[in-house]
Amino acid sequence: MEKTAYTTADIQKIFRVEEKYKSSLSVLNAEERGEIQKASRIQRGKTSVRQWQTDQLPDIEKKFGFLKNCKEQQILNVFLSKGGVGKSSFCFNLARTLAISSVKKASAENSKILIIGLDLQGTITDYTLPPIVVESLEEAQLSERVEQKNQNKEQASSRVEVEHVFTSIKRFKIISQKYRNRRRRFGLRFNLISAIHNLEWNAKL
Repeated sequence: MEKTAYTTADIQKIFRVEEKYKSSLSVLNAEERGEIQKASRIQRGKTSVRQWQTDQLPDIEKKFGFLKNCKEQQILNVFLSKGGVGKSSFCFNLARTLAISSVKKASAENSKILIIGLDLQGTITDYTLPPIVVESLEEAQLSERVEQKNQNKEQASSRVEVEHVFTSIKRFKIISQKYRNRRRRFGLRFNLISAIHNLEWNAKL
């Protein structure tokens, strides 16, 4: 479940308050002086605990933030051919951090953070959009997002085969660079290596 309420300890961790101000009371003092918005109170046993909502974080960032606005529009690209290494998670959390910190173009007050995911699995879409609420299996099967996700999975499966081919090409490139046998029959040996590999690959298919 997405986090929507933040305690004093959460605020200190997000904005590294103790590292900058060397005091655990900085957030409480800022609230009392009116430098940040007032937190709501919830009871935990006999203790009253402060909680700030997500839409209050940008205001708190103005006081405790450590990221500055940009002089001009910035475009950040993250690409890696290897799958499953955390690219989407990193991009989502980076965009979320920039949004929470209200990082924007200095000359444009209403500028926004835009995150675009181009992976076929649609991971960024799953991260950013609210979860699909369905009450029956039939309704889930008719959901447009579920249908699109299934199509993405099929395309991703096809892409895996292409990535394996790329891996094979890179492997042959490494062999050609490291195996510098300039004697005769080098081409024959390299063709034999390729043939064996292709035979193994076809057997897997």
